[in-house]
Amino acid sequence: MASDLRLSGIIDESIVDGPGIRYVIFTQGCPHHCPGCHNPQTHDFSGGFNADIPAILEAIREDPLLDGITLSGGEPFCQAEALIPLVKEVRKMGKTVFVYSGYTLEQLLELGKAKPEVIELLKLCDTLVDGPYVEALRDLDLEFRGSSNQRLIDLNASRQAARMGRQTVLLHPGLVRDIYGADEISERHGNRYEVDASITDALTEKGLRFTGFSAEGHFPEVFEMQDHPFYVGVIYHPEFISRPNKAHPLFVSFLGAALK
Repeated sequence: MASDLRLSGIIDESIVDGPGIRYVIFTQGCPHHCPGCHNPQTHDFSGGFNADIPAILEAIREDPLLDGITLSGGEPFCQAEALIPLVKEVRKMGKTVFVYSGYTLEQLLELGKAKPEVIELLKLCDTLVDGPYVEALRDLDLEFRGSSNQRLIDLNASRQAARMGRQTVLLHPGLVRDIYGADEISERHGNRYEVDASITDALTEKGLRFTGFSAEGHFPEVFEMQDHPFYVGVIYHPEFISRPNKAHPLFVSFLGAALK
């Protein structure tokens, strides 16, 4: 069964495209056109073939030697929406997901502001090799990379580290900004779960307002209910920095609203 996912090719078992034995999916289409790219046939967005996703999943399921899949290209994030259903099924099998991108991680996060499917796919991946291939920086000693500008990023570790400790929160107009009296605050985090940025529009339609975001502007940190005296939720932990002799302003404001 053909899908909207365009591929250039598949390698059933590879030991050079990520850790262990991996099923490699080469997506078709790439905007980077890196000089010296070893897969130039993947650049043309009109080339390749439509993927048979059920057949791919069956092949992965039937191979007990596979540690996971690798998304290569081409540029996988140009087809993020088409890849997401496939990757979700692979994760249900307990397989890891290794992905290559000509974009840097920072560029992907920025791209995700307009295309939430990019962030969704990124969240489904365990490891990212980011950045374009630069022929002048070619280094044959690098693990799973072609040039020294490219980074091998453990996304799981990065996500955990990024959401731990003090982090900057940018506040938009609303009750919480009025409580703090500031546009930018620093709060303690210890999160394992977050608001899915892809559904914030649907939540907003039901009356929630997202009035605080992480420093990079993507992760929702604060929400409020419109036309309510104090309906506030935050992703961080105000109790971590609240003290008996210096209560956190959110707690003080909550008690004040309750006593009115």
